[in-house]
Amino acid sequence: MSRAYGSEGMKASDRFAISHDKIPSLVLMERAALAVCDAVSANDACASGRNVRVYAGVGNNGADALACARILTDRGYRVECFLVGDPDKATDENKAQQHTLQAYGLEVHPYKKEEGRHPCDLVIDGLFGIGVNRAPEGVWLDAVTEMNAYGKEGAKVVAIDLPSGVNADDGSLPGACVSADMTVTFAFAKTGVLLYPAAAHCGEILVRDIGIRASRKADAVYYADPSEVRLLKRDPAGHKGTFGKVLCVCGSQKTGGAAILAARAVLASGAGMVRVFTDIANRDAILQVLPEALIDTYDESHPDEAATKALLHAALDWSDSVVLGCGTGTGEIARQLTQTVLSDCNKPLVLDADALNLIARDTALRSLCRALGERGIPLVLTPHLAEFARLTGRSVPECRKHLLTAPRELADELHATVLLKDARSVVCSARPDETYINISGNDGMATAGSGDVLAGLLGALILQSESAREACCNGAYLHGLAGDRAALEVGKRGLTASDLIRHLRNVFFETGTKE
Repeated sequence: MSRAYGSEGMKASDRFAISHDKIPSLVLMERAALAVCDAVSANDACASGRNVRVYAGVGNNGADALACARILTDRGYRVECFLVGDPDKATDENKAQQHTLQAYGLEVHPYKKEEGRHPCDLVIDGLFGIGVNRAPEGVWLDAVTEMNAYGKEGAKVVAIDLPSGVNADDGSLPGACVSADMTVTFAFAKTGVLLYPAAAHCGEILVRDIGIRASRKADAVYYADPSEVRLLKRDPAGHKGTFGKVLCVCGSQKTGGAAILAARAVLASGAGMVRVFTDIANRDAILQVLPEALIDTYDESHPDEAATKALLHAALDWSDSVVLGCGTGTGEIARQLTQTVLSDCNKPLVLDADALNLIARDTALRSLCRALGERGIPLVLTPHLAEFARLTGRSVPECRKHLLTAPRELADELHATVLLKDARSVVCSARPDETYINISGNDGMATAGSGDVLAGLLGALILQSESAREACCNGAYLHGLAGDRAALEVGKRGLTASDLIRHLRNVFFETGTKE
C-alpha cells in the first residue's frame, strides 16, 4: 500500500531527511521544483502554452515555486514571478531562491491585486505549504482569487504539494482555495488531498519522490494502483467448496433485489458457492436471474419462528462466511434473524444496512455483536454516514468532520473492522493498523444497490484475504475500480449496481494477483 501523511507527519519526515540523512533543504527544493517542472513538461495541456505566472509565498512552499520559475525559464517559458506576503518574513531558503533568480536576471515582483488580465497559459500555485490551515485573507485571498480567475479563463493551474487553502490533514476548506488542474506532491500523498472536499480541487494528483524517507508510521494508507491489491492465491486443484461458501441473509418481501445483487456479487468475486436465506416472495426471481444460487426461505406473512431458526442454523453450519442485513428490513422477523446470526455465527460476518440499523437501536443486539467480536470472529460493519451516525449517536456533519478517527472508536468498541462508506470510504480496525482511505470510485456509484454489491463482494473477499481489514481495503478499492470502469463505458449518470457486478469480473485481472 502507499502511505499518506498529515502536516505533522510530513514535517517530521522533512526534518529526518535534513538532520539525519544530511540532505540540505535547498537540494530537496531543487528536486521538488524539478518534479513539478517535469510534470508540466510531460502534460500536453500544461506544456502547450508558454506564458506562465508563478505565485510564491514567503515560506518554503514559495521557495519551491521560485525554483520552478527559474527552471521553467531555462526551458523556454515566459515567466512572470510574484512574491505574495511580507518579504521580511521570508524563510532563509526563500531568500536564497530570490537571490538566485536575481542572478538569473528574472525579476520577482511584489504581488498586488490585478486590475485586468494578462496573457497566461499556466499558473503555478506556491502560496501555502502543509502547515497553513487558515482561511486566506487580504493579499493572500486576492492571489487565490486571481489564480482561480485565470483557471476559469483557460489557464492550467498546477499546485505545489497541495492547493493553497486546503487543510493538509483532513481535506477541509477553511475558506477560499485554489482549484488546480494538477497537484504535484512530494514523497508521500498528504491525507488532506485524498479527502473531500479538498480532493475536488486537486485535479490530477501526482506523488513524486524527492529523496525523503518515512520517519514514522503513516497517518493513513491507500491503494494508488490496482497492482498493489493482493489476494490469496487460488488452488489450481480446488473445487467449488475450496473457494468458499457464502451465506447471504438478505432481502425481504419488498426488497428482494438486495438479495439478488449481494448474491450475484458474491459469485462475481471468486466464491465457489452462494446460498440465499430470504423471504419466500423472492424465490422465483432469484431462481430466474441466479440459477447458481442455493435458496432457503421463510414466510414473513405466516412466520414459524422455530422452523426459520432451525433452517438458519443449518445454513450457518454450511457457510464459510455470512453477509447479513441487505434489504432485510427492521421488523420483528429481521430482528429474530439478526439475533440468531449474532448469537450463533462462528464464521466471518459482514453486517450491512438493516442489520446495522437494528444494532444501532437495540442494545441487546449490540451486546451480541460486541460479544461476537470479543470471541475473535472476524466481524465487518459497512455503514454509510447516516447509518454510522445512528450507530455512534453523532450527527452526520460531526461524523464527516471526524472521518479518519471516529470509525476506529466504533471498531474498538465492537472488536470489529469498520468500513465507513462515503465519497472517500475509510477502513479502521480494532487493531492498531493505519487508517485506510479509498480513492477509487466516482459519484455515479451513488445509486440504489451499490452497497448491496459491496457487501456481497466483502463476503467473498473475506475468504480470499489475510484479514478482515485487508478484505475491506481490497473490497472498497475493487468496488470503486469497478465503478470507474463502468463509468467509462456507460457514463456516471446512468450507472447501475448491475453495471458494477459486470465490471467486478474484469477488475480482478488488474490486481497484483492477476487471477
